[in-house]
Amino acid sequence: MKRTNMLAACAAILGVVSVTGFAVANEPYFPRSQRGFERVDVNKDGKISLSEFTPIPDRGLAKADLNGDKVVTPKEIDDLFMARIAKRRDRIMQLLDSNKDKQITDAELDKVVEDMFNTADMDKDGGLTFVEMRQFKRSAWRKAYLGDGNGTRLSSSN
Repeated sequence: MKRTNMLAACAAILGVVSVTGFAVANEPYFPRSQRGFERVDVNKDGKISLSEFTPIPDRGLAKADLNGDKVVTPKEIDDLFMARIAKRRDRIMQLLDSNKDKQITDAELDKVVEDMFNTADMDKDGGLTFVEMRQFKRSAWRKAYLGDGNGTRLSSSN
């Protein structure tokens, strides 16, 4: 597998977003899905009022305000991004670096992709339908694949 394909597969497996995507979590935005809309519509009247919408950017500001002074500086934003990138990097390494040598090889990536595919292929016919892909719960798979949070894998397809 080529390096670019490996990186693309890593991104697809983990839902990697660009740094711009990180910013969305801290900038005011309208919900992008019905489910998101319903979470914001606290009183369930089918409309989002300003009082329901306001806490979203407030939470984003609170996350970025690392020193708690109610002001966000460029350094605090940089620190927040770097912490998120480090967390994402660690999650990628935990998932893909099976021998823990701090390197991801094509073989390691191929094994994860194969395990992921085989887990999603619920009827074991060697192909994925759209329904199977929708039913596939990445977080449940990741939890089962990665194990107890200490890097110990609980299960893996053989």
